[in-house]
Amino acid sequence: MRANNKNLTLLPEIDRQTLFERPLFDEFQRAEYFAFTANELAIAQQRRGLPEQILCLLQTGYFKATRAFFTFTPEESQEDAEFLRRRYFPEQRGAPARPVRRAEGLAHRQAILRLFGYRLCSSQDQLLLAEGARQIVRRDVTPAFVITELIAWLDQYHIVRPGYTTFQSIISTALSEERQRLTAPIEAGTTDDVKAALQRLLKRDESLSELAAIKQDAKYFGPHMMGRERGKRATLEPVYNAARSILPQLGISQQNMAYYASLANFYTIYDLRQLKPGQSFLYLLCYAWQRYRQLNDNLVDALRHHTKKFEDDGKSAPAAEGHPAGRPAPAALRRRRARRWHTVRIRAASGVQHPAQSYPAAGRPATEQQTRQPDGTALARCRCVRRTGSHAAQAAGNDARLFQHTGRRSMARGLALDARGVFAQAASCPTPRHGDSV
Repeated sequence: MRANNKNLTLLPEIDRQTLFERPLFDEFQRAEYFAFTANELAIAQQRRGLPEQILCLLQTGYFKATRAFFTFTPEESQEDAEFLRRRYFPEQRGAPARPVRRAEGLAHRQAILRLFGYRLCSSQDQLLLAEGARQIVRRDVTPAFVITELIAWLDQYHIVRPGYTTFQSIISTALSEERQRLTAPIEAGTTDDVKAALQRLLKRDESLSELAAIKQDAKYFGPHMMGRERGKRATLEPVYNAARSILPQLGISQQNMAYYASLANFYTIYDLRQLKPGQSFLYLLCYAWQRYRQLNDNLVDALRHHTKKFEDDGKSAPAAEGHPAGRPAPAALRRRRARRWHTVRIRAASGVQHPAQSYPAAGRPATEQQTRQPDGTALARCRCVRRTGSHAAQAAGNDARLFQHTGRRSMARGLALDARGVFAQAASCPTPRHGDSV
């Protein structure tokens, strides 16, 4: 954005042509804008010749469409002139090619202005436009916004808008004055430490490249990415503290802050060095004001993300254990888990028969009755039973072979085994009476 009005672009090219160049009508637009009332036709009928009448109708139709006047040649408006001749002057053959005097064209404009209640933009009106532009740029310095507001003001007071170069001169002057209003206090109010911090951003390419593009935010909330965000925040902290004390005193709108920050992101480091110190400092201060807050938001979002993740993990873990999430396990479930954890399950060695299969069903001693376990598994209990006769000897041999691989000691319960491979506590167990459950 330069102050030279020859290079200042106010509008995109298509918008500039729509507002400041003669409209190009199609058949439907010709039928709409070249449909005149009796008063509009009366203005044209007051002209002497056919070329003057056609020119007056052309100016009237263009003014109805754009609220502006244009200078053009008969060759440029040949299609529109032929349409008007066939519609309003069918007895005349051929479109008029004779040029019309300039004084006649000005007389047409005055008659059209009186009919629609408009007036041309005078020098006094241009002074009002300049004052309005100075007030508008404090809200938004975008040239397209400024010219749009000025055109709306002209339409409100029924004033014909001036040419494009007039708007360029007015708006460029307003932008230069606004820039001078902001840069002078910045150059005078910044301390040497702040100036040094701003100069470091301009000298170190890697610092600005990490902080310039707003789109290069953290892509995920991992520790490495968040560490980089904290590093960027530490780099911008001294500049942000200065911006927090300087910018509110300048009366800059939020829209202008965002615009100046985008310029710091748009320009390269080389371009920022070529600008005046006050102007480059303004862009960097606004950039630091916006970027520092965005980094804080990223860190807060990361904290919320990890906190929610921990809460979700804490709720899902109890649910996987068999009871509702967020509620402690009931007492019965805890006791059942304790019995399961303290139960020693020992896989039977090859060739060892289950006690239920060692004795016939009819001749099994009552003292040897045990709770039936799945085949191939023996449940060693702390409670012991005395075995007598050949059955006890046979059971002792089976137990010895069964616990041989445990190293003469139960690893689950920590109970020592004697020389026969049975629990030493068996001697202290009372003899079960007939009918007791084992």
